Amino acid sequence: MIKYLLGGKFNWIDIILEIICIVGIGLIIYLIIITFPELPERIPKHWDYKGKPDQWGGKSNFLTIPVITIMIYIMLTIIPRLSMYLFKVKYPYTYEKTNSTQLLRILRLFKTVMVCMNFLDIYGRSMNFLGKEPVIGMLNVWIQIIIIFSFCGILMYKSPNPYN
Repeated sequence: MIKYLLGGKFNWIDIILEIICIVGIGLIIYLIIITFPELPERIPKHWDYKGKPDQWGGKSNFLTIPVITIMIYIMLTIIPRLSMYLFKVKYPYTYEKTNSTQLLRILRLFKTVMVCMNFLDIYGRSMNFLGKEPVIGMLNVWIQIIIIFSFCGILMYKSPNPYN
């Protein structure tokens, strides 16, 4: 049942991507458990273009990113399988087994990118809120930019062409 919901056939790339996602979510939860009690009651929610906080909120706002990350991971893991087999969703082009494997791999890649970026974001914010300099500092932003462009490149290269 779990293998069915996660996407049928797995090869080593799929297994590595799922492991990275699960480890990343585990690290996010660990970081929240460690830093949440030490956070100040009032933390910044948003920063302007100069890096100065322009919106403030309670420390419970810090929990929104991990909750959203876990919800999106679960939805992107289960819903594509349910839509393909239970609801017989019609796609705008021929949806064969090869396409489904490729599209599920792209979804796994997207989940991995999302989890990694949210981990970097939570790590940077938690260190900032505690008054510590993150080990990676401003590299966090550049790493996220590199991840986004790498994902877009892989997506454009690997996605099936619906016009064939």
